[in-house]
Amino acid sequence: MRHLKLILSILFLFCSLCLFAEESNYLFRHYQVENGLSDNMVTCCVQDKSGYIWIGTRDGLNRFDGYTFKVFRNDPDDTESLGNNWITHLGCDHDGNLWVGTLSGLYQYNETKESFLHVPFTKNKGIELFQFDKSNQLWLLMDGTLIQYNVSDGQFRIFAGNNGQTYTSFCIMADNSVWLGDSEGFISQLNPEDGNLESYNLFAHSPETTSRKLSMLYPSPSSPNIYVAFEHDDVKIFNVLSKTYEDLNIQEKNQLTILINCFLEKDKKELWIGTDSGLFIYDLDTETCKRIRQDPLDPYALSSHFVSALFEDREEGVWICFHQNGVNYYSPFRPFNVYYPWNETHSLKGEVIRDICTDIYGNIWVGTEDAGVNCLEKKTGSFTNYQPVPGVKSLSHTNIRGLAASGDNLWIGHVIHGIDLMDIRTRKVIKHYDLLKDAQTVKNSTVRCIKVLREGEVLVGTEDGIFRYDYLNDRFVYAPQFPPFAVNCLYEDRSGKIWLGMFNRSYYFNTTSNTGMYLQYDKLNTQRHNSVNDACEDKAGNMWFATVEGVIKYDFQTGESLHYTVKNGMPSNVAFRILPDDNNCLWISTANGLVCLDTQTEGMKTAHSTSVQ
Repeated sequence: MRHLKLILSILFLFCSLCLFAEESNYLFRHYQVENGLSDNMVTCCVQDKSGYIWIGTRDGLNRFDGYTFKVFRNDPDDTESLGNNWITHLGCDHDGNLWVGTLSGLYQYNETKESFLHVPFTKNKGIELFQFDKSNQLWLLMDGTLIQYNVSDGQFRIFAGNNGQTYTSFCIMADNSVWLGDSEGFISQLNPEDGNLESYNLFAHSPETTSRKLSMLYPSPSSPNIYVAFEHDDVKIFNVLSKTYEDLNIQEKNQLTILINCFLEKDKKELWIGTDSGLFIYDLDTETCKRIRQDPLDPYALSSHFVSALFEDREEGVWICFHQNGVNYYSPFRPFNVYYPWNETHSLKGEVIRDICTDIYGNIWVGTEDAGVNCLEKKTGSFTNYQPVPGVKSLSHTNIRGLAASGDNLWIGHVIHGIDLMDIRTRKVIKHYDLLKDAQTVKNSTVRCIKVLREGEVLVGTEDGIFRYDYLNDRFVYAPQFPPFAVNCLYEDRSGKIWLGMFNRSYYFNTTSNTGMYLQYDKLNTQRHNSVNDACEDKAGNMWFATVEGVIKYDFQTGESLHYTVKNGMPSNVAFRILPDDNNCLWISTANGLVCLDTQTEGMKTAHSTSVQ
């Protein structure tokens, strides 16, 4: 893809969002009641054999097909509906069939009839936890008692605790061994033949600890370890081969008191820990822990701090369930990074991003309206910020309206402060240029865009028309051969014609004949109040225009145009920028997400987000 990093410009160009502090590569998609979820209090999640994602809440069971939710609730007139709307646990047997735990018992889902069969001996019982072993035997925890249930013949066995012992959790390892946790801090291996237990004290290193309830056992899918959460404290790792354990000391490392609700081992070395104080990711190799930022107002961040359940689907995506804020989805496919303004030295500065360009060294330059210029350094991956410094030759103003790089030169356009020229190697502003139409003009024209042509000529689009850089006299001069109107964008096509996007119309200038012509609004099949925000050319030679009334494809040879709006798939009629790639696709930023349009098939894919301009 040509200038892959420039996809960033599509996401954030002219972005008027107030972005939040801290940068993160953990991006999440949110699903709540407004998206069709039955309730925002989510308790559990699983994927069945057909690929559906099932989400349990306190008010119904939700089946998600990737687009919409279908909700299953109790129906008093239907004996094959769920007996209770509060879903406590979800799981699948080895055939991929769904089983549903509720406050009033366990149910088996019939996919053909979309009905639920109640398991009789669980009537009016709250189902805490269940799991299938390799023999497809169902094990479930109910009222502190472990039960083995034979699905084929309906027979079950009860394994009660000895001497008043209460089982608080259990898990089944890859070797089919069954392990139990109790309220006294012991983890035990069960012998299903005779019911005997082989127990190990997980508090031998800290006998003074009073609260010893093992609230959760989670078997590692990649090692002979069991991750153990114990009440009001921390995490332990128990090795079933050596029968030894270690403490992770998550609370001490993060200086937080947490209540652990769920585990998920991801990518062998990452342990995801869902707590009442947020999502933590523990690196098992480095023994370091990081907390993932949550912000209910940020469409990319975690919705809440109270994580109730974690589930990894077949595509290695992670579903994060919350106590009050629905569910978030984390995709393993991360084509974009999001950078947030922060007060730290090497973070992005500025909340309103106006323009982006790349230089010959692979750095990305970001111009803002409130914090000058940022450089995302290729070598370090960190930001360097440049702002006006009193008494020193530096940027003329913090309000940047245009950027363009040419060799070692970075051209920086301001609102009414002309053009600054920065040497990219030294990062010093070496000269300032005014943009004055004539000798009588005293106020600089407002910059709207800058373009470096293939032959090296520099053009500046302003509120008053076009200025060009005069290399012989080292100055910018007004270019009267172009229209004297506000210019939103500049583009050079393969034949050398220069296209200008303006209010109501586009204009192209033929550099060979030194003549130009308007492409009127009627040629573009649009209205008189339209505005052309950007232009580009596809591989077939068609011109494309991003406008406030949709995207327009124009065939220069035939004069025919094709209009893309919400009627034929666009998420919004307001389009801001277009960037072509090497795969015959156009990436289009709109007021309602990012669009990838295939110029050959005319198919569109949309990544919805907050308004990007």
